[in-house]
Amino acid sequence: MSESRTVTRRAGIVAAATLASRVLGMVRDMVVAGIFPPVVTDLFYTAFTIPNALRRLAGEGSLTVAFIPVMTETMETEGRDASRRLVAAMSGVSLVFLTLLSVAGVLAAPWIVWGYGSGFSRFPGRIELAGDLTRILFPYILVAGLVALTMGVLNTVGRFFAPAFSPVLLNLGIIGGGLLLAGPLGRAGYDPVIGLALGVMIGGLAQVALQVPYLRVEGMLPWPRFDLRHPGVRTVLRLMGPSVFGVAVYQVNIILSRTFASFCPEGSVTYLYYAFRMVELPQGLFVYALASAMLPSLSVFAARKDFAGMNDGFLFALRQTLFVALPASVGLGVLALPIVSVLFQRGAFDAECAVQTAWALLYQAPGIVLVAGVRQTVPMFFALKDTRTPVWASIVNLVSYVALCLVLMGPMLHAGISLAVSLAAGLQLVVLLAVLRTRTRALGLSSLGLACLVPCLVRCSVASCACGAAAWATARLGRWELGGNDARNIGVLALALCAGAAAYAVVSFLLRSDEARELLDALRRRRSGRRT
Repeated sequence: MSESRTVTRRAGIVAAATLASRVLGMVRDMVVAGIFPPVVTDLFYTAFTIPNALRRLAGEGSLTVAFIPVMTETMETEGRDASRRLVAAMSGVSLVFLTLLSVAGVLAAPWIVWGYGSGFSRFPGRIELAGDLTRILFPYILVAGLVALTMGVLNTVGRFFAPAFSPVLLNLGIIGGGLLLAGPLGRAGYDPVIGLALGVMIGGLAQVALQVPYLRVEGMLPWPRFDLRHPGVRTVLRLMGPSVFGVAVYQVNIILSRTFASFCPEGSVTYLYYAFRMVELPQGLFVYALASAMLPSLSVFAARKDFAGMNDGFLFALRQTLFVALPASVGLGVLALPIVSVLFQRGAFDAECAVQTAWALLYQAPGIVLVAGVRQTVPMFFALKDTRTPVWASIVNLVSYVALCLVLMGPMLHAGISLAVSLAAGLQLVVLLAVLRTRTRALGLSSLGLACLVPCLVRCSVASCACGAAAWATARLGRWELGGNDARNIGVLALALCAGAAAYAVVSFLLRSDEARELLDALRRRRSGRRT
């Protein structure tokens, strides 16, 4: 129980920091859109997509999840001095590899942009500007890789706030680049959009600087040492291989979604993009936070060969995930049109655009629960140092996603692509749970214990139905065709969200939800801890 409370507390810390980052990210998008026309931001986002994708491949998407179990085992079995040597060796290897990757990207920028955004060649000067932006942004891979490594170190020693809060500094850097650097650069004869690229680099350096004091306090700031022969480094690199491939599959999914949407009517790419953004909010606030908080605990259990503890911790994470993700799925589905209307419907984004985006959100909302299940299951495999199974499950997701898109696009257009995302995630979750059930039996557990999730699923489903009914009934008071500039719509949406949350809380209380009690206990302890 104490470990479950620790995980809940950690998840709350990460969720709070993530909320600040997501809110500021929305402000960032508004600032960028207000300063630069779409024809310019197209070039910036294209240039940033390339290093950002590689960041996910070589950074927190694979390095962090591979490093945490290895460092945890080293700390448990060999002590902090050995862990410090592992950090020094891993830092040296990361610095060399990421520097070479950054230099290669800077030198190859023209060819990279041509292969990734050759459509800009139709307009004079645009592909050249995209190449310049890519040259500036590519070194961000080095910065982001260091952030990912420090995140793994700090999470292992139980510090979660600084790594989770660091994206706020990136958003501030981009906002500052747009507001403070664009004007002077334009007057100096440079394209103002270069200010955004410089803002990314400034924000990235600030992310690294934020981690340094915490690393120093924990005694985990050794001088980097390039040592490929270190057994821990070799283990991390071996674990990263399949993990990188798994993340690459996800990146291919993103590219394919845009490719498929380009064959749909005009605006489909935008509809899907906004739907993705709204779905990411509840996922980032708690689902990813819980997964990040759970991995170190699972790694400790694995290092101690306490597989029963791993099983209990995993089931706890799944129950908490259901408790949060299920009402989020129902709420976003029921309030799809009100949310889209209030957030986006103004100016060129008319009522028809809002309706089409709402359809995309409606069919993607169920994916919140399914993707959440995937996110909580994958750390179990990483804790067991099994990175192959998640890769194979990702391949199942990719293949089924392509097949479903081809089938559903015809009758449902872009909404079919959203539904394909949810269905493919569901199939991936089934594969992961089936394999994990076999693995846990091999570890001496008679069963994974998924049957104990049935009461939780029933309670959460009943409460979520009440949540959806209350939100839907309240939302009928809105005039959503008038969009987000209508004060009544803003008030009705806020009231609908509150009504849904209140209904969910009341029904959960009446059903004596263990998950609600655990969350409340964690909040009370945190509040009392602050007072003392």
